[in-house]
Amino acid sequence: MKIKIIICCILLYIVYDYEKNKILQQSITVIPKVIPVIEPILKGPDIEDYTLPYQSYDEIINMVKDWEKNSPLLVETGTYGSSEKGQDNFYFKISNEKKQPQYKTMITACVHGNEPWSTSTIMAYSGYMLSQYGKDDRITKILDSTEVYFIPVISPDTYPFRRMVNGVDPNREFPSPKNPDKKSVNPVQNMRDFFLKIKPNSILSGHTYGRVYLVPWGDSRSPNPNEKDYANIVGHMAKLSDYKWEKASQLYGSLIVGSDCDWYHRNGAFSIVMEFGSHQRKPSENDTETEFERTKEAFLSFVEESVKVNIIADQLIQYYYEPCKIIRYKNYRKIKCR
Repeated sequence: MKIKIIICCILLYIVYDYEKNKILQQSITVIPKVIPVIEPILKGPDIEDYTLPYQSYDEIINMVKDWEKNSPLLVETGTYGSSEKGQDNFYFKISNEKKQPQYKTMITACVHGNEPWSTSTIMAYSGYMLSQYGKDDRITKILDSTEVYFIPVISPDTYPFRRMVNGVDPNREFPSPKNPDKKSVNPVQNMRDFFLKIKPNSILSGHTYGRVYLVPWGDSRSPNPNEKDYANIVGHMAKLSDYKWEKASQLYGSLIVGSDCDWYHRNGAFSIVMEFGSHQRKPSENDTETEFERTKEAFLSFVEESVKVNIIADQLIQYYYEPCKIIRYKNYRKIKCR
């Protein structure tokens, strides 16, 4: 009898202990272990050689599309129109969009189709920046903060042999105060539309040749409202690259009406022309490498500093032209009719 009582007590204790533990387990909140997600370091593609000799337009496009395939988070390609012969107006952008860049700059070449050295050099800039992203702190910082648009050839129908488009100089085809409603030839009109769509903070227009930087104005000898900004930034670039720099109106000794440099500035961008090299032939690999090494630091300085300039839009020079005279607008100095 006693044994039965003891066994019953043991069984009751086991049942009680089981139920107690079950209730305790149900009342405990299990806190899952949080494992931090480490975002992989984004790096650009391995580009073995970016200082290339002359490339055809199709070769450039195919090369950049390969970059995009290898680094889709850093490279974007697209078109902004087509030429009269049906060729795409091609552009590409490099930046880390995940960082939400606050600035935009645009680097162009070959508005004059016979200046292919400018194309090969800006392509070297783009390949260098892309390959160094995630490896070089300076390049990484630039592409985290700035969208860098490249247009390697503005005038594909005349690349690489001809300057003129439909018998006119395309770099005299931009609107000016004298002709603000001008309808430009095809490559310039497409470029204008794209520029106004993107609205970059700054733009560098690549040309050849002479190793000189040109700044606004070309169509006036009046001071530019941002003259100090141009002197500081372009003056520093000139020292870094051993280039000269001057106003576009000083280049030929006479005024230049309808140029890219003036139009871009009047539409809100810090704008310079960069005259690369010493000839207008197809560049060799040595030509591209020499100019790239000479100007690389100046180019990076341009991208870093030019996008921060506040263009003084409410003081842009606006002249009203008459047959025999130019009427001065507000307090700006007038110039003689030409």
